[in-house]
Amino acid sequence: MHPASTPRSPFVAVWRTLVLAFLIGLSQDSAAQFASLAGDTLSPIQRKLQQVRNTWRDAPTAALHTLDSFGGFVDGADSSAVYQVAYLRGRILRLRGDYVDAIGVWRRVYGFAERRQDSLLLAEAADQLGSMNVFMGNLNVAQRYLHEVADIYQRVGTTADRAGAANGLAILYGNLDQPADALRHYREAARLFTQSRDSFGMASVHANMGMLFLEQGQLDSAEYHVAEQGRIDSLIKTVYGLGFHYDFMSAVYRAQERLPEALAFAELGLATRRTLPSHYNEAESHIQVANTLLALDRPAEALAHADTVLAHRADHQSLSQESAAWRLQSEAFEALGNDSAALRAHRAYHRVSDSLYRRDQLREVATQNARYERSLQDNAIAQLRADTARRESALRLRTLTLWAAIALVGILGFFGFWTYRLYRRVDRQRQALERLNAQKELLLRETHHRVKNNLQMVSSLLSLQQRHLSDAAARDAIDAGSRRVSSLALIHRDLYLTEEVTTDIQVGTYLHNLVEDLTDALVPEGVEVVADVQASDTTLDIDTVIPLGLIANELITNALKHAYEGRTTGRLELRFSCDEDTCVLRVMDDGPGIATNALQ
Repeated sequence: MHPASTPRSPFVAVWRTLVLAFLIGLSQDSAAQFASLAGDTLSPIQRKLQQVRNTWRDAPTAALHTLDSFGGFVDGADSSAVYQVAYLRGRILRLRGDYVDAIGVWRRVYGFAERRQDSLLLAEAADQLGSMNVFMGNLNVAQRYLHEVADIYQRVGTTADRAGAANGLAILYGNLDQPADALRHYREAARLFTQSRDSFGMASVHANMGMLFLEQGQLDSAEYHVAEQGRIDSLIKTVYGLGFHYDFMSAVYRAQERLPEALAFAELGLATRRTLPSHYNEAESHIQVANTLLALDRPAEALAHADTVLAHRADHQSLSQESAAWRLQSEAFEALGNDSAALRAHRAYHRVSDSLYRRDQLREVATQNARYERSLQDNAIAQLRADTARRESALRLRTLTLWAAIALVGILGFFGFWTYRLYRRVDRQRQALERLNAQKELLLRETHHRVKNNLQMVSSLLSLQQRHLSDAAARDAIDAGSRRVSSLALIHRDLYLTEEVTTDIQVGTYLHNLVEDLTDALVPEGVEVVADVQASDTTLDIDTVIPLGLIANELITNALKHAYEGRTTGRLELRFSCDEDTCVLRVMDDGPGIATNALQ
């Protein structure tokens, strides 16, 4: 039977949410966090709980027996130990497919989280309750829980939490027959799962998107996403995920009329599910196999699988599964020529389907009525507040007199006039200060400019005077003085060229420029000196930089004049650094150094 041609029912919507239970549920185990809740448990109990947390997936029945042995030490309605037991029991029952009992346990956890005001535990309990109610056909109940999950995780959740919330909203929109909104939220969930590197979540999104595209008849897209789910689950080696993958791929192949392949995957899914503890999911695989056998015109075999599902309907209490099983029986009996049995099964199918529809509708009406009553109450309260405000306003107005109104106007007028005059005065003062500040900046900048020009002129005059001296010592003295003046001029040049008018100098830039100028002036032709300057970008005031520049000038000049005699290459290193109250300047060269007797 072609699944795209079947009538839309809550059973069809279940396909969108099946993987949410196990692919995401198994990837988010908060039991360790639950164990840290404040409480008064005893350490032997904690040891047993830890043992259960380590073994419940592989040995769920034994884990349940261990939890049953905890009944004798309950020491309070809100005991942390009691709800750790409930938390683990809820996860195990869901793993086994015992959704009726699991929902009762998770409601206790939900109430515990509400009383403790634990938002994250509340979100997890709501997620569990929402997912399982979807499976059982209680869609309106599921919607309330899934909305609550999304609201909590948007406020306090991690990226992975928000991804799960987006996935839940996508499922909700899919159940509301809004595929465009569902697809938008699935893509957001895929983006967030990828960002958080959550492989379980990515597998879940691909599986759900595959079923969404299958319902829309976009079979190529459906096959791609289900295949991606299978690829991810194969990589992370999750048997639960592969069980879903085989069932979903069977549904896609059946829609593509590739029936032998569909049957092979359906039987592989059933074989996989039989190795797992969840009889609920095993029933889903029986439904897949039966659908494929009917499409292959093998009704007797399909009937056996439908009977198996109905045999467990009291355990699951899933209207979706029961409805699907009765439909399969009806079609199988019809194909076998047993019209009376087909009619009985068909009536049962409609009875369950109508029950499912009516139950959802009644609950939806109740929900809408509650919202309407709440809206009426809110409107009444708002109207009462508005009437009260109007009466108070009228009372205040009656207590005012004409003279009070005139006095108020006079006070306001005087205050406004005084404020305006004060504003004008402050504005004039501000403009005057801006003009003075601009003039100050201009004068200071011009002062630096003129000082720089005068120092350069002095340096030039000294250089001219040097040319007329025949005494070598005098010429050296004049030359040294000229360079010292140039180093001072360099400081004022930096101050003049800065955009902001200030007396602070970037020492690193200044030392770089000083080394460059002295190297150009003093290194003779044929000698290559490599200058390595490492100076921190410290800002110092001009009074500090002037002696620093003179010292640096003397050290660099001495090195350039004496360190490289008789050589063609050399290296000059300058290091400058400052801490809180001390600055250190080091000038080093690779010359022969000072003779031992030179300083005697």
